Amino acid sequence: MEEYDCFNIPQFGFSKLMKDYLNNAENLKYFVTEFPSIEAFKSQFDLVDFPNEKRQILTSAIQKQYVKDGMESPSLALELLKENTYTVTTGHQLTLFGGPKYFIHKIVSIMKLAEDLTAKFPDKTVLPIFWLATEDHDYEEINNLNLYGKKVKSQENASGPVGRLKPEVFADTLIDFKEVIGTSKDALELVSIFEEAFKKNDWAAATRSWVNSLFGDKLIIVDGDDAALKRLYSEKVKDELLNLSSVKNITTANEQLKDKGYHIQVEPRDINLFYIENGLRERIVKTQSGYAVLNTSLSFTETEMLALLENEPEKISPNAILRPLYEESILPNLAYIGGPGELAYWLQLKSNFDFHHTAFPLLVLRDSF
Repeated sequence: MEEYDCFNIPQFGFSKLMKDYLNNAENLKYFVTEFPSIEAFKSQFDLVDFPNEKRQILTSAIQKQYVKDGMESPSLALELLKENTYTVTTGHQLTLFGGPKYFIHKIVSIMKLAEDLTAKFPDKTVLPIFWLATEDHDYEEINNLNLYGKKVKSQENASGPVGRLKPEVFADTLIDFKEVIGTSKDALELVSIFEEAFKKNDWAAATRSWVNSLFGDKLIIVDGDDAALKRLYSEKVKDELLNLSSVKNITTANEQLKDKGYHIQVEPRDINLFYIENGLRERIVKTQSGYAVLNTSLSFTETEMLALLENEPEKISPNAILRPLYEESILPNLAYIGGPGELAYWLQLKSNFDFHHTAFPLLVLRDSF
């Protein structure tokens, strides 16, 4: 197999934080488990503790998600049941037609890294996971793209978790896409893939459909908007609601990074959770009597909120601060592969992982072309 060095990356255009990270700066050691290298991966295998019970729940959830979305579950998913199987993960917003290009770059990065690690550690199996960011609500960020110099944009209004939107919201963009992409053989094949995706019940299923059409069973696609998966990390959510631990842990880390001259990517809130339903995604905040959902009339006593967490965990969604902890709590994950902005905010999070006794992944910068 051709040698591939995913840890030797040109550093032009990067922030001071990312340049120092890529150069394994001594003053960043506190914010990572280790800097990424083959030796670091060798150690990381021992840190990931993912019992069989979790493997059963994860595998079952993945299979059910594919079936619900009208697709056959990838054969790789069954490998997750084996104790010597691990994952490397990336994720992205549910953008139109795979834009911008690094949507695809990230997937290629994890597939190649998984392949190389499996080859270098023959007693292990490493699988690539693509995390659908279905619970995001940044509709204005995903409803447009530039395609061959033309702006393609949906004219519809929408709100709530983007994964639950109906593909009809984006119907006008498919018309524009077909006009711009042309009628070559490759273009018509792409049009067919996206037309099939737009027949799905929601935008999460549509995205799973076209990504699966491109990469098939060489990639496992996971949707975090899943009650069974959320139950796997419900104790961490309970702690967030009752003790506000994340803001304490991450604020301390942020101050340390600022003291070292680095820019902070995200700031934690007292409660880093949203309440979600179809068409609704709003912050959960603490009140004198319990909890409230901003911009709504919804309120809960502490007992009612904990009952909601137990009975309907799918209605409580992590924000950008807590989503990484959620991902790492439900996957036997070795590494997260992301862009420079993503890795910058992951560097703020290790103290929160340590507090929750959850292995912090190795952070690998995605490939660029």
